[in-house]
Amino acid sequence: MLENEVKIKRRPGNPNIRIWTEEELNLLREKLPLFGARYVAGELGRSIPAVRMKAADLNIRSKTIRYWTEEDDIFLKKYYPKKGGMFVAEKLGRSHKSVIGRTIRLGIRRLNFKPWQEWEIRYLKRHYGSKTARSIGRSLSRSANAILTKAKILKLNKPHASSWSEDEIKILLELYPKKEISITEIAEQLGRPMKGVIKKARKLHLNRDFFWTKEEHQFLVKNYKRMTFKKIGSHIGKTERSVSHYASRHGFHRSPGQRKWAEEELKYLQENIDKLSPTQIAAALNRTNHSVYSRIRLMKRNIPPT
Repeated sequence: MLENEVKIKRRPGNPNIRIWTEEELNLLREKLPLFGARYVAGELGRSIPAVRMKAADLNIRSKTIRYWTEEDDIFLKKYYPKKGGMFVAEKLGRSHKSVIGRTIRLGIRRLNFKPWQEWEIRYLKRHYGSKTARSIGRSLSRSANAILTKAKILKLNKPHASSWSEDEIKILLELYPKKEISITEIAEQLGRPMKGVIKKARKLHLNRDFFWTKEEHQFLVKNYKRMTFKKIGSHIGKTERSVSHYASRHGFHRSPGQRKWAEEELKYLQENIDKLSPTQIAAALNRTNHSVYSRIRLMKRNIPPT
């Protein structure tokens, strides 16, 4: 809903373009300095960039945004070359990212600035997006911040992941359910990062947990407190890590000092599970949030209390 029921006016001959009405401009002048562009965009049903562009045309500034003053720039020029961005950010009460962005705009450099060689720039362009800034920095003997700053100056953008082809999806559907094939091996075969494979599998509603049989699940339920995950894995043909992750996701924890749930606590949980949040229940029962969340998961699976 628009705050003042602002009427929308379209350009004649091109209904996709909205004309700024006097009513909209008045709301922009009144609300943007106090509440910012996001609020005004919501009230007018316009995009945030459109509101910001119009505000810039009319020289309307938001009080919620802290602009760089002449005094700030003087302080920056004086202390950044010697003491760096963290010092300036702390003294001016700004973020380090804001300070670095301002130094780039003003062309200010550290006194111990190490000039970039052509081969370093070629290396950065070749690997930016496929490697992390920290990894590139290690190869070039530079900090991660230096890598990110140079990438910003060069206007390098991390490439978006390419769309999945039908053949790739078929391979994923075929290999992902096979327990003997690791996700790393699937990722190598597809030429994609492991995180990308896992993300796509989730979108396709593939979950390797589904391939735990009922017998394997029951074996874990029966033995997770008296056997190690490694030993359980050796009995059911799974790795220790696989058992550990499965147990964690299903609320099986083996804390040595674990406090047993009393009947009164379980009754309170049953009565308030739909009325109170887990955090509120935890506070009332003097338990951790994790303990309450785990108990709720076990209740949903009809596993008897311990």
